[in-house]
Amino acid sequence: MFSLNHRKLGTRLVGLGIAGCVVLLVGSSTTTAGKTLYNGIVLPDQWPPDVRTLGDDPMPVPYLENPPAVIPIDVGRQLFVDDFLIDSTTCDRTFHKPEWHLDSPVLRPDPSEGGWSIPFSDGVWYDPQDELYKAWYYSNAGTTTRYAQSRDGIHWEKPALDVVPGTNIVMLHPLDESQRSYRDSATVWLDHTAATPAERFKMMTMKCDDLCNDHTILFSADGIHWSDPVATAGVTHDRSTFFRNPFRNVWVMSLKSMYREDGTPPARFRRYAEGKTLAAAAESWPHFSGSEWDDGKTKWWTKRAGVNMAMEPTMWVDTDRLDPEDAELYNLDATAYESLMVGFFTVMRQPADHPGRGKINTICVGFSRDGFSWDRPVRDPIIDVSSDPDAWNYLNVQPVGGGFLVVGDELHFYASGRNEQDDVTVASTGLAVLRRDGFASMDAGVEECTLTTRSVRFAGQHLFVNVNAPNGKLLVEVLDVAGNVVEPFSRDKCVAVSGDGTRLAIEWKGDDGQAADLGTLAGTPVRFRFISAQGELYSFWVSPDVTGASHGYVAAGGPGFTGPTDRLGAIAFNDAQDVAHSSKVAAAIDIGSRLELMVDDYLIEEMSGNVHLELHRPTMREVAIVADEPWEGNAALYWVVFRDGDLYRAYYGGMHYDPHAKNHVMPHPAVLCYAESEDGIHWTKPELGLCDFRGSKQNNIILDGGSLGGIRVKSFAPDHVSVFKDTRPDCPPAARYKALARATDPSLIGFQSADGIHFEPFSKEPLLTGGKFDSLNLAFWDATRGEYRGYFRDFIVGQGGEHPHGWRTVRTATSADLKNWSDAERLRFPGAPLEHIYTNQVQPYFRAPHIFVGFPMRYHNPGWSAQSQALPGRETRERRAAQNERFGAAMSDAVFMTSRDGVTFRRWGEAIIRPGLRPQDNWVYGDNSPAWGLVRTKSAVEGAPDELSLYATEGYWTGDSCQLRRYTYRVDGFVSMQAPLSGGEFVTKPITFAGSRLVVNFSTSAAGSIRVEIQHPDGSPVNGFSLEDSPATYGDELERTITWNSTAKLSDLAGKPVRLRFMLSDADLFAFRFHP
Repeated sequence: MFSLNHRKLGTRLVGLGIAGCVVLLVGSSTTTAGKTLYNGIVLPDQWPPDVRTLGDDPMPVPYLENPPAVIPIDVGRQLFVDDFLIDSTTCDRTFHKPEWHLDSPVLRPDPSEGGWSIPFSDGVWYDPQDELYKAWYYSNAGTTTRYAQSRDGIHWEKPALDVVPGTNIVMLHPLDESQRSYRDSATVWLDHTAATPAERFKMMTMKCDDLCNDHTILFSADGIHWSDPVATAGVTHDRSTFFRNPFRNVWVMSLKSMYREDGTPPARFRRYAEGKTLAAAAESWPHFSGSEWDDGKTKWWTKRAGVNMAMEPTMWVDTDRLDPEDAELYNLDATAYESLMVGFFTVMRQPADHPGRGKINTICVGFSRDGFSWDRPVRDPIIDVSSDPDAWNYLNVQPVGGGFLVVGDELHFYASGRNEQDDVTVASTGLAVLRRDGFASMDAGVEECTLTTRSVRFAGQHLFVNVNAPNGKLLVEVLDVAGNVVEPFSRDKCVAVSGDGTRLAIEWKGDDGQAADLGTLAGTPVRFRFISAQGELYSFWVSPDVTGASHGYVAAGGPGFTGPTDRLGAIAFNDAQDVAHSSKVAAAIDIGSRLELMVDDYLIEEMSGNVHLELHRPTMREVAIVADEPWEGNAALYWVVFRDGDLYRAYYGGMHYDPHAKNHVMPHPAVLCYAESEDGIHWTKPELGLCDFRGSKQNNIILDGGSLGGIRVKSFAPDHVSVFKDTRPDCPPAARYKALARATDPSLIGFQSADGIHFEPFSKEPLLTGGKFDSLNLAFWDATRGEYRGYFRDFIVGQGGEHPHGWRTVRTATSADLKNWSDAERLRFPGAPLEHIYTNQVQPYFRAPHIFVGFPMRYHNPGWSAQSQALPGRETRERRAAQNERFGAAMSDAVFMTSRDGVTFRRWGEAIIRPGLRPQDNWVYGDNSPAWGLVRTKSAVEGAPDELSLYATEGYWTGDSCQLRRYTYRVDGFVSMQAPLSGGEFVTKPITFAGSRLVVNFSTSAAGSIRVEIQHPDGSPVNGFSLEDSPATYGDELERTITWNSTAKLSDLAGKPVRLRFMLSDADLFAFRFHP
C-alpha cells in the first residue's frame, strides 16, 4: 500500500501551456477538430498537442481542472484514481500496490537461454482462442526471442516449435561483425480488432546499432510464425515501444529520446507519435540515414531540408521535481483498463544506498483519460526492486507489453527482474497480484464518510460496486444535479452492502417492497452519493446486464473474456475460477504421510479472519556447559551438538582472548574440545588423552594445530570445526563421523572418524576453495535428496552505503562424496532485509527432513554511541572497543529461518533469542549464538512430553570463560498458525496424502478450538468431512487425531486431490500429518 492518503480534492496545474511546457498549436500530423471522447472530455482542435519543451513541474492534466459538465459512464468501471468523477468527499484515498505471488519468479531461464528469460516489454497476453496465457520474451542476451505458454499463468511451458526445431525460439537476432546487431526491447500486441487473421499478433522489434533506427513492424496469425517487416519506424532510441489506445482507436508509439530541442544535457524522456494503423504510427515521422544527420544525434529533430519541425514526434512526458532527483524516464508502456489508460513508467535512477547496483529501474504508475495527459498521483514504485541482494529482482524490474491481465477478481502483473550471480546476469519474470480495480480506494473508518460524484449519465440499469467492507457497510443514494435525492433511490431505501466483493449489486426497495428500477433514470444527468463505514470503495459502474458486465477494457485479457472488453461480467469471473481450479487440481502437492510444519506459506492457498503465522521463542533453561578449563576459554563461539543413539555429543572450540589486554592477546593456540551427556542436560568432559596441552594429555581435546596429518595446507583453525554423523546408507564404518575445518588459506579440509573422537584426514587436498570460510562451515547427508549439502560463510561485496566492506552471508553447495562440489550459490531471503548473517546452523529437521531449519546468529553494529554505552557491561565493551570499535559496539542475537530447497529461505526478522534482561555482559557480539544442532530431550516438568533443546553461547570474550546455555522448544514448536478467540481460518492448496488418520500438533485455550473440513479442489466440502461434521477439537497435544461425526472413511480419499480447511479460535496449529 502506498503511504499517500488524502481527504481533500487535490489542486492540479492547468492547461497545456503551463508547467514549463511550450505547446505549438500548428503543423500537427493529426487533428481532431474538438472531438468529444467517450467520457465527455472535449479535445482541442490540435490533438495530440505539439510540445517542444518539458519543464520540471508535473505534467498538466486539463480534464482534471476543467472536467465535463456531465460525464458519460457507460464505458467500464469507474475508478477513483483521481478526482475526475468526484465532486466532494470526506473519505480518505489510499493507493495500493500489488504483492509478489509466492511462486515468483514464475518464468526462469533454462540453461540454453544464457541467463535471460524476461519480457523486455515484449508481451504477456491471454488468448481466448486457445484458452492459453502466452508470453514472448528476450533471451540469450538479445540474440533470440522466445515463446512460452501456460494454462494458469503461474506454471509455464516452453514448447518445442518448428522455427528453430526443438526450441521455443520464434525469432533469431544474430550478431553482426561488430557484435552489436542484437535485439533490444520489443513489443508484442494481441489485436482483437485486426483487419485480417494474419495481423492478429503485432510486433515491433529492433536492433540497436549506432543509430538505433532499425525498428520494424511484423505481423503473425499465431504469434509464432512472423512475417517479413511490413513497416519501418523512424529514427528513435532503444527501449521504444507501442500500445493501442482503443478509446480513440489509434496506435501510439512510446519513443525513448535523449536529446531535446533546447540543447540541454542528454537525459531519457518520451516522445509521442500515433496513427490509425500500427504501420502508419511507425512511419509518421522521418526516416534518416546516417549521412542525413546534421550533427550526430543532437540536432536530427530540428532541421532537415524540406521537413517542418512540427512533423517530428512531439515531446510527451518526463520525470519531474516530484520524482527522485536523479531519476530519468526509461520507458512508458500503457494499456486500456476499464474506463481509462493505465501507464507504467519505468523510472531509472542510480542509488548509492545499496551495494552492487550501478542503476536500477522501478515501475511507477500513472493514469490518463485522454490518452496523452498523465496524472501521476504517487511516485513510490507500484512494483519495486527488492532490497535483498540475493533476490531475483534486486537490480531491475520492468513492465510488459499489455500491462496486466484480469484474472477473476485479481489483476496479474508480470514484470521482468534481474540480478547477478558470480558476475553472471540472471534475468527472470515474476508475477505480482492486485485486487481488481485495486489501484486506489476511498476509505471510511468507524465514522461514516461520504463521496458525491459529479453529474454523470448512463444508459444501463444495474449499479455495481467493488467494495471491501466485511465489518462495515455501504449505502448509495441518487441525487439530481441540484443535489436533491431522487426517490426511491434514497439511503433509507438502499439495501446496505457489506462483505468483500469486486462485483456487488446495489439495490433499492420501493414502498411496495419491490426492487426499484435504476433504468428509469437512464439518460438523465444524476449524481451518486456513496455513504460508507468501515470499508474501502474501489469503483462503481452501471451495467445494462444483471451479470455486471462493465463493457470496459480488460488490458491484456484473462480467462473468460472473449475479446478486449468485459461483456460477460459474472460469467467471465466464473470461467476464471474454473481455470484456476483445474490448474490447482493438476498441481496438487503430494505430502504422503510426512509431517508438515506451519513454518511457511508453501501449503497455504488462502487465509482469512485473524489467522496468521506466529513465530515462537524458545524458553531459557540452565547453563549446560562451562568452558573454564585452561585449554578452553572465553572465545568458544562455534559449538556443535547432536544426538547419537543414547549419547549426546558436543564439539566446541577452545580459544581465549585476554579480556584485560589492549590487543588481541591469545594465551594459547586454539583447539577442538569434546563433551558428552546421557540426557542433553547434564554434561561431562571426558579425559581423552589425545592431544598435549602444556605437557599433559589429561584433557578433552580432540584436535589441535598439529592434527593436519599431511593435508596440504599451511595450517587450520581447530576452533572453526563442525562435526556430524554421516547417515549415508553406504558410508564405511571407519568414516561414520566427519568433520569440516577451516584452513587458513582459506579453504575447507576434511577429517573422518569411526567413533567420533579419533579423527584423521580423509583427503590430502582441500575439499573446497574460493570462499571466506571464517565462521562455522558445515555439511550433512541430505537423505531426502540423496546428496551431501554444505553451508559456508560468504561476503556480499560492498559498494558504499552503510557497509562499504560488505555483508556477511551464506553460500550452499552439494556433493556426492564431500570432495567434488557443485558451484556454490548464495542463499536467497525473499522479503527479508539485508542483514549480517554470521552463522547459519542449517539442518534438516529430523521429524520432517524435507524441511531445512536454520538458527543463524545475526550480527548488528549500530556504532558506538550514548545508547550503546547505556547497555549492561559498559566496561567490558569499552575495553573491547579500544582494539576495534566494532568489538565493543556490535551485538548479536539469534533468528529463525526455513527452506524447502536449501537455497531459498524464509528468514524471520524477529529474534528468537534476544540479549535479554540479564545483568551479564550479554549485549556483545558473540553472545546468543546458537550451536549447530537440535536434539530431543526430556521435559523438566514431570509427565510432560519431550521437548526440543537448542543451545546458545554466553559470556563471549568477557571474562575468563564462556558457557553454553540450553533453551527448549515445544516439539515442532518453531512457528504456528495462530488465531485469537475471534477466530480465523486457512485453506491449503490441493494436496494428495497417504493414510487413514489426520493427526495434529496443536494447543488451544479452554475456550478455544480447532475444526477441520476436507474439501474437493473446487472448494466444496467432501461429503462426511464438512465443517458441520467436524466437532470442536480442544486441548494441548503433540498428536491428536481429528475426527468427524460421520461414517465416511478418510482412507477413501487417500491419493485423491483434496484441500484442508482449518478453522481456529484461540488456538495454535504447529504441524499436521496423515498416519496409516
